[in-house]
Amino acid sequence: ENREVFHGIDVSWYQGGGRYRTKSNIDWEKAHEDGIDFTFVRVAYRSGGNGTMGIDTSADAHIQGALENEINVGLYVYSQALNEKEAREEADTVLKQLEQYGWNITMPIVMDREGSKKYRLHEGVLSKTAETKICNAFADEIKEAGYTPMIYAGISWFIRYIDMDSLSQNGCKFWLARYNNKTDMPIGSLTYQQIAGIPYEFWQYSSKGKVDGYTGDLDMDFWYKDTAVETGGIT
Repeated sequence: ENREVFHGIDVSWYQGGGRYRTKSNIDWEKAHEDGIDFTFVRVAYRSGGNGTMGIDTSADAHIQGALENEINVGLYVYSQALNEKEAREEADTVLKQLEQYGWNITMPIVMDREGSKKYRLHEGVLSKTAETKICNAFADEIKEAGYTPMIYAGISWFIRYIDMDSLSQNGCKFWLARYNNKTDMPIGSLTYQQIAGIPYEFWQYSSKGKVDGYTGDLDMDFWYKDTAVETGGIT
């Protein structure tokens, strides 16, 4: 209710030909004609093994192609931060790339929180208090630079490990990952009421999307934009 749906994709160097490539394999003009209004582009990542930071070398090509075709751009970092210092480092890495290239972004800057048992970050490695402090540290850095912070995570992560009220009060938005035709189907011990309580504004609903201008699969996203909130720069 009172929302307008925008359609988007999220991309990294995997849509530029692979690791360390510097191009974009997406025809952004065709993608926009096919209904894509926004994109989130990975600009940095932290290794899930040794924790070192890296730069996504295809970011500039993706962003320039999107902006040239009136597609709204947001940025994200694949996070493996285990403390507040690392969270601030991840935010600063994104902001330095933003300053270096002068990208004109109109969408949030995102901390992508996910992992598995083989990575340094995984479910249960941090308490809810510690995880929330990490997310808030990232949000503080992004807000101070004048941008909107957002956290990306799955349903279980949001409910079990993040104090969403604390982050909402800090001006943070939420991007929910769930590959399904509904977000609120119960999962294991998580109930409908718990899942329905996640205040997400963005939903990544598939990793198998098809869009004109790209031959492979793409992550697909909805943005449920609040029509009562004026947002500048939206094309």
